[in-house]
Amino acid sequence: MEFLHPLMLYGAIMAGVPLIIHLIFRRQYQTIVWAAMDFLLQAIQQTKRRLLLENLILLLLRMLILVVLALALARPIFKNTPLSFLTGDVKENLILVLDNSYSMRYSEQTRTPFENAKDKALELLKGLKSERDTISLITTQGKKTSASASSDSKEESLNSVVMEFSSNLDEARREIEDLTCSQSSGSIFEAIPTLKRLISNGDYPNKKIYILTDMQKNCWDPTTGEKSEESSLELEFRRLSEKSTITIIDTANFEKAENVAVVDLFCTEKLIGTNSSVQFMVRVQNFGEKIYSDNEKISLDFFVDGEKQGGDAVELKPYQTKEVYFSHEFSTAGPHFVNVESQNDKLTLDNHRFFAFQVTQSVPILVVDGEPKAGPYESETDTLFAALSPLPEGANYIFRPKRIKYPEFDQEDINQYKIILFANVEMISSELIEPLERFLQEGNNLLFFLGKKVNADEYNQYFYKDGLGFFPAKLQRIQGDPTRKEWVSIIPKNYDHPLLALFDKMPELLESTPIYQYFISHWDERASPDTKLIASYNDTNKTPAILEKKFGRGKVLLYTTSCDIDWNDLAFSICYLPLLTETIEYLAYTEERFQNVEVFQPFEKYFSQMIKEEIYLGIPDEEGSASLARTRLDLKQLGTENRMYFQFLNTERIGLYQLFREKNESPEEVFSVNLDTRESNLDRVTEEQLKEKLGNNPKIAYLRTGVTENAFIAITKDAEYWRMLLYLLLGLVLLETYLAQKFGNYSR
Repeated sequence: MEFLHPLMLYGAIMAGVPLIIHLIFRRQYQTIVWAAMDFLLQAIQQTKRRLLLENLILLLLRMLILVVLALALARPIFKNTPLSFLTGDVKENLILVLDNSYSMRYSEQTRTPFENAKDKALELLKGLKSERDTISLITTQGKKTSASASSDSKEESLNSVVMEFSSNLDEARREIEDLTCSQSSGSIFEAIPTLKRLISNGDYPNKKIYILTDMQKNCWDPTTGEKSEESSLELEFRRLSEKSTITIIDTANFEKAENVAVVDLFCTEKLIGTNSSVQFMVRVQNFGEKIYSDNEKISLDFFVDGEKQGGDAVELKPYQTKEVYFSHEFSTAGPHFVNVESQNDKLTLDNHRFFAFQVTQSVPILVVDGEPKAGPYESETDTLFAALSPLPEGANYIFRPKRIKYPEFDQEDINQYKIILFANVEMISSELIEPLERFLQEGNNLLFFLGKKVNADEYNQYFYKDGLGFFPAKLQRIQGDPTRKEWVSIIPKNYDHPLLALFDKMPELLESTPIYQYFISHWDERASPDTKLIASYNDTNKTPAILEKKFGRGKVLLYTTSCDIDWNDLAFSICYLPLLTETIEYLAYTEERFQNVEVFQPFEKYFSQMIKEEIYLGIPDEEGSASLARTRLDLKQLGTENRMYFQFLNTERIGLYQLFREKNESPEEVFSVNLDTRESNLDRVTEEQLKEKLGNNPKIAYLRTGVTENAFIAITKDAEYWRMLLYLLLGLVLLETYLAQKFGNYSR
């Protein structure tokens, strides 16, 4: 039994009022011996018992009237009552949560778990009555499409509220029939904020939550699966069950699933240039127990710009991951893409992987020299500039550096460069700080080498800004031995960083190079999560040597020593050229991180000038291939500058998105959207495991309906007893009135 208004039960306390009144006003008699009254004692003894019984009956009736009144106001609910003519049906407020993550597409037999879920949702809908009951429908993945959704909070952005407390059951039926399975991973955990908001709506009591899912483990493990997360899930479901009933329905028609997915595709080179062989790596993973060998190898097809360029066949053991490589040489610069397809299995969506990139003819670099001098190799950047341009002018070399003196920086158009390198620059005009910040926001990069001319106070004020600026650390003072008798060396934090991975097998090349002077800098990892320590000096305090900070779409790299021989012997070392080359290649690689995103992640592009013609984006088809469907993009002006940009948010479909200008059939840029392949692991959570995860909550029911075709789910109809209680209340009042009158007549 449940109550729609449980607070009204406190009204039953009023049943004690008649008793209190009786006790207060009960007459207290004093015994007095009076001989003349002795003859009445016999009559009093005869009527005393009858009077006490009458008063007790009236007292109990009046107390019962107040209890029944409190119960009627609390509106109790009973299950499956046979007295339907005396009871009123409870208004049902059904909340359906449909798991529409892409694992629900798995087709073991003729039907998928998602199709089963839709069928069961429609069966639940049959138990509702229009104009009385309501239905709310949400999915675990998708954008909000309902105007009735009252919350636009970030925490609800990952699930879709299709409808809220709607009594239009015909519309609800159409919405369920029109639902499609998304191409994203999903989590029941992400639907909890929406569920909490819905069950907190006091206008719709008696809510029932039904969760229809394939019971995939990933769906119940929102992050790392740590104990803290499990406890949080248990706590949230306990809170939900306090205000509603919860039924979890398993719609899968399989116990174990076999699936092979292409989980990754990328280029092994930092820079992709023309007329040179480029290697790509494909990672394939077996998520099941099946062995693929001999005649059952997994076949892979490699495509470059839509044309098949080769293939391979892969053997896979249970739960094994294997890497496959293929190479290609690009003759033209500009946008290109590769994709890989594996043979079809029972979950076809994760058999595709895409990778978009720009083939680069050259990387424009601006080198700002803070200490220019007339003699050969006397300027701050002479050695560095020679390392960046080792070939004669006009030769085909991917780095294209331009060197200027730091006073000339004010007149330079920085938007034509990919990387700006500052070498021992005292300071730049404060008016150029904002353009530099926009330069970084758009995905370009800065590289700093320090020196004796650097004004630490102004760097801290305009670049660092107490951690809010783009500079990685706060500069303090110059440290070291200017006589070059004592020195320290650079020690990487680890060799996993792309900047230093080349030295993993030859660490002595870097660690044996003397560093005589450097800047001491302060860096707080907790206060600056976007800043990363790459290497330190082997001094007592392990002072930072190389720091990196992400700022917008760009990066800032800081070497706390100089790039010339004034403060170190790097230029004399064999490690100088590879270190500088790896640094520049690492910074030039930034753009591809934003060309390749996962489903529901946005991508964007900045234009260096105002665009007058229309810009269109080609949308991929269901298989991810480029199609003729195009949508016009709404370009926005970047502040007050003569530049524009766009951000595209509707990346709910995997595949290749191609950017076109009006009347131009060749794409200007290509973006790829890929799956979150955590969803490709179809391992299921059992009912026992889920019960334990949710704290063995007795208020949560579990149903398995996907195994048998004839399984049927019906809503357990509840009934209210308020009508019967009112009939009973009326009868008690009439009875009390009749008995009070009758007993009063007896008294007279």
